Amino acid sequence: LPDGSPKRLPRRSSLASKVVWLLPMVLLPLGAAWGLQVLNDATEQNAGAALDLQTLGTDINGAAADMGWAVAQHLPRVAAAPQLRADVARAFEDIDILRAQAITDPSVLVAERKSTAFLSTIQGALDLLSTGTAAAPAPSPAVASAATTQHANTVAAIEAAAADLARKATITETYVEAAIWAIVLLLSAILIGMAWRAEWRLRRAAILGERRAALDSSERTYCLLLENNPAPMFSYVTQTL
Repeated sequence: LPDGSPKRLPRRSSLASKVVWLLPMVLLPLGAAWGLQVLNDATEQNAGAALDLQTLGTDINGAAADMGWAVAQHLPRVAAAPQLRADVARAFEDIDILRAQAITDPSVLVAERKSTAFLSTIQGALDLLSTGTAAAPAPSPAVASAATTQHANTVAAIEAAAADLARKATITETYVEAAIWAIVLLLSAILIGMAWRAEWRLRRAAILGERRAALDSSERTYCLLLENNPAPMFSYVTQTL
């Protein structure tokens, strides 16, 4: 500038500056809360499904045990049917509960499919029991072996799915803890940044205040020298005189 004063750069409005700094403080907790809620929901779903699978395994074992007892004792259908039908219905209810949760984990789908097939086998075996009160004939060794293998595979699939979901629930809990700490550190960094910026603005304001005071003092000095001096004065440059 002609008077030698420092050029002032255009400054953003104070409202826009505050919004820029306050926006992360508002959006970050909201986004963090939403993310943590999603992780918590996933953890609860996996843990709940693992418990449901354990319940299904217990009911499957109960149905298999009752069926084995009926076959070993050669019970007629009229004696074995009520308990076996109740066991099968309870196991199907467990499967419906799992399907209602819409879990797409492959191990869970395999466990559901094998459980349904095994329950269908029990229903078919129930139909083969003798009618009336006569004793039921003993199944062939091949049929008994196939049923035993199918039961073992079904239980193994259920246990594997439950263990997989429990592991995922544990991993998700770890993610939640890590996310909480990351959010705390990030918010702390933002607060430290805001405190540093506020201190920097205070220092800048103090420096500008000192410069303005020095400029005002210089202006008053030269005004006093030039305006209150009765003698005429002028200045010139010798090189251009």
